[in-house]
Amino acid sequence: MLDAYVKSFDPSFEALYGTLEQTAATAKEFGVFYEKIPSGSTYTLSHTATSFVFDSRGTLRLGLSQSLTAQECAEDLLTVMEVC
Repeated sequence: MLDAYVKSFDPSFEALYGTLEQTAATAKEFGVFYEKIPSGSTYTLSHTATSFVFDSRGTLRLGLSQSLTAQECAEDLLTVMEVC
């Protein structure tokens, strides 16, 4: 279910998941927030909406906030491409 949801945004996206402990540790490492919000017999998930950019060696290079404009994202990505 998670994989289909993620791929609805873009077929190249990969859904990652782990145990509750792994998820908490990863969220802490990336400095992101998530919270399960019950809603009747189901739930929603509130979470940080940052896109992380890694280089070809797997090094985290950039976090793109949802508050950035397309132009700002493009400028940041170009800078990373020039540096890497």
